[in-house]
Amino acid sequence: MYQIKNNKFFTALNVLGLSLGIAGLVFAILYWNDEQSYNQWNPNKENTFQVINDLGGGNVWSSNLAPTGGFAKTMLPDITEYCYMDDW
Repeated sequence: MYQIKNNKFFTALNVLGLSLGIAGLVFAILYWNDEQSYNQWNPNKENTFQVINDLGGGNVWSSNLAPTGGFAKTMLPDITEYCYMDDW
């Protein structure tokens, strides 16, 4: 109690730091929870996939399957549906 009364600046600084730390932890948990629940709306999420190609140098492209979607569906019986995705 003696330290709190005599060192008001350092007490306020410690309380401010603790408050910011707890607030940062709460925001980090909320962000993590939002990221983890992103695909929860989809009941068929375990069977949904996106094909992504890493070309190196920071170039990552998604495979749209537009020209080859029908062909891949006839050749691979595991593919039940496909859709065209546009990056615009």
